[in-house]
Amino acid sequence: MKQSQGLNSRIKVIIVVIILLCAGAICVYNTWVYYLNRASDRAIRLAESAAAFLSNDQISVLEATPDDFEKPEYQHIKDSLVKFKELNGDIYFAYLYTQKDDKIYFMVDSEAPGSEGYSPPGQEYPEATQTDKQPFIDGKSVITKPAADRWGIWVSALVPIKDQNTGKVIAVFGIDYSAKQWYWETIKYTLYTAAIVISILLLILVLCLIMVVNKKQGPGGNEQKTKGKRGTFQNSI
Repeated sequence: MKQSQGLNSRIKVIIVVIILLCAGAICVYNTWVYYLNRASDRAIRLAESAAAFLSNDQISVLEATPDDFEKPEYQHIKDSLVKFKELNGDIYFAYLYTQKDDKIYFMVDSEAPGSEGYSPPGQEYPEATQTDKQPFIDGKSVITKPAADRWGIWVSALVPIKDQNTGKVIAVFGIDYSAKQWYWETIKYTLYTAAIVISILLLILVLCLIMVVNKKQGPGGNEQKTKGKRGTFQNSI
């Protein structure tokens, strides 16, 4: 009977541990998704805010060719992108690109001419994925999955720039984040939350173990053992 009760107690403890582990795993996963979505929303809002300050009239003058370099509109937009990048230190690149014959070409970027990451106007971007082209199709902002190109591995926020008269997408404004840094920030917040969750779950587990031990001993258990010892002592006398 005692063995059966002990076995039942162990099974209950195991069940509690499994439930707590599942609850902890679900909580950590949901935390990861929450912070990832929050980072994506923040990046989209930032990109959309910056795109709203770019002049459609100036963008429409650009043709994504080397000749754009001599146009004042090009230099004005470039200065804006350079300042935007300086104000947002976690951004690696800010740029405008357009699509011609299903190919992607850079219009303006935030890099100094001659630098390693500089893309002159009219430079083709052969690494472009379908996601890079999607804003031209549906006119919606998008966060890309990590994608590699000649400069690194990036998570990008892409915002369509539409002609105010026709509503046609004439360019896409993009900002690039280092994929490593993007996910590390999310992991950091998730680990912090996970530490709190694990602490709470361990506390619950300890309380459950205490309840199981107390229930196993029963009320007055120590007192009954003492009485038993006294009776044995008296009989021996």
